[in-house]
Amino acid sequence: MHDDAREPGNGELPLGPLQAGMLFQALLAPSGGFDVEQVVVRLNEPIDVRALTEAWRMAGSRHDALRLRFRWAGLEQPRQTFLDAVEPEVLQHDWTTGEGADAEARLAELLAADRRRGFDLTRPPWRVHVCQLGPERQVMVWSLHHLILDGRSFVKLLLEVFDTHAALRALRTPALPAPMRSMGDVLRARGARAPVADDAEFWRALLSSRRAPTPLPFAEPASNPLPLSGAGEASIHLDAGTTAGLHALAVSCGAGMPAVVHALWAVLLSRWSCEGDVVFGSTRSTRRGPPREDALGVVGMFINTFPMRVAVDDERTVQQLVTQLRQQAASLRDHQQATLVGIAQQAGLPGGVPLFETIVMFDAEEVNDALRAADPSWQAREVTVLEQPAAALVLTAFDGPRLKLRLLYQRGRVRDQVADRIMRHLDAIARRLAQGPEQLLGAIDSMPDDERHTVLVRWNDTERPFADQQRIHEGFEARADAQPDAAAVVQGDVVVSYRALEEQSNRLAHLLRTRGAAPGVWVGLCVERTPSLVVALLGIAKSGAAYVPIDPDYPADRIEFMLQDSGAGLVVTEQALRTHFADRPCMVMDGEDRDALAGMPSMRPAPLGSS
Repeated sequence: MHDDAREPGNGELPLGPLQAGMLFQALLAPSGGFDVEQVVVRLNEPIDVRALTEAWRMAGSRHDALRLRFRWAGLEQPRQTFLDAVEPEVLQHDWTTGEGADAEARLAELLAADRRRGFDLTRPPWRVHVCQLGPERQVMVWSLHHLILDGRSFVKLLLEVFDTHAALRALRTPALPAPMRSMGDVLRARGARAPVADDAEFWRALLSSRRAPTPLPFAEPASNPLPLSGAGEASIHLDAGTTAGLHALAVSCGAGMPAVVHALWAVLLSRWSCEGDVVFGSTRSTRRGPPREDALGVVGMFINTFPMRVAVDDERTVQQLVTQLRQQAASLRDHQQATLVGIAQQAGLPGGVPLFETIVMFDAEEVNDALRAADPSWQAREVTVLEQPAAALVLTAFDGPRLKLRLLYQRGRVRDQVADRIMRHLDAIARRLAQGPEQLLGAIDSMPDDERHTVLVRWNDTERPFADQQRIHEGFEARADAQPDAAAVVQGDVVVSYRALEEQSNRLAHLLRTRGAAPGVWVGLCVERTPSLVVALLGIAKSGAAYVPIDPDYPADRIEFMLQDSGAGLVVTEQALRTHFADRPCMVMDGEDRDALAGMPSMRPAPLGSS
């Protein structure tokens, strides 16, 4: 926003429960792009930039959430306040001179740079870009910080701004609906409410004995992430039959679809973490409340995220799981102003330990569908909301004839292949949950049929043609002939090719035969785990003898017993381990026998029967 925004005439307010965490994250990583929302509107129609700017200015005058700013410097607790007016920052970009692909590339670059730019949160954190991609192709990008608006506000504001834009272009006075209550009015009414007396007791009971979040297997640790940034996205649409079955499940349990989606995620989290007691976050609307605090239809930030905890016991039924989640969600309504930091403190959790690493959200429809349902003029427009949440994984479900599941994930924590596998497992669990409420949870398998076939059948289909009586070194020799210069052994920076390994083991085999190695003879083997160990194994096998593996960490009396019991008369070892066999004949590969080995031929020794 521009600096000519006027200061407020009203007082400051404390931050809402979710705003506090978002502000902390924004200050911790200003260019990280977390919680920056980018609403991308693709248009095949002209835009009057002056009219659009005025439409946004009028929206700012009507909705105080667009005039919201934050203060924290020198304060014990951050505060938020509403400016009296705001001047929209509308930026224009003309990319009509290049090819269509060039314009799309520039748009992608703009979106990435705009997210990294972030916002000065001491000013209203939102701006608009108008991008001309072609003669009839325009894109409006509305970037904002999630601190000021929730997703339900997007539809109302977009409808209002574009209606106003159309009226101003036609030189008409915009027919705007009567003003709703302001976000500030709702926050002041809620701030006057007495604190909930049993908050601490409620959260202690819910999170009793929990000391760490439910682990997410296959995710990289936050302390050692992948060298990737930004958010990845994976999504699926469940088929119509599965979706109908899930709706029927909700009805039979006396629940809404959010409880079913929570059950779906709880089962997956339990299967992947191998824990029967799971905790995850649930983001939900806090718009409903007593008359003075009700925020239905108000533009602003009215959501919060709470921990959900549930037992996924094999002996419980699907109905019992969904019912428990429904009841728990209902009990949270009296505690919906709690902050996650406060919840952790009241529950007695260790400082700095997150309550959960995954979050579940449910929405009746996507922004694009809601706009098209509200106004036919949006049928020709395409709206996408780009998000980058701070949590490792956020699952959002959008209701409809075919339930859509969308997974947003931090690419530094979750690999793309893992996200795709999560979605396939969710689809499999959904299909099984849809089969009825009386099923036992122990019968709900998360593994898709094709993956189960891979694990049980394909990976065990190991039968291969194999020559009768082929010895292990002969298989190695065949590979050495086929690819002599390929890497056979790698240890750190040391790489040994098949050719080098073949020649070294041949020399050892020849020398061993001069010392009595032959079929039916046992040779002791005591070499550290280096490429020399592989040379020794192959060399003994090529000599026709068999080896007796000896761990150098074994006690001396155990080593002596093994040698006597096996009848091994010679030990292949190395200089550092020679003292283990002071009274026995040894072949020291890197010591007293090094020159003898170097003088042996490098070709393969002739076969000597079987060992």
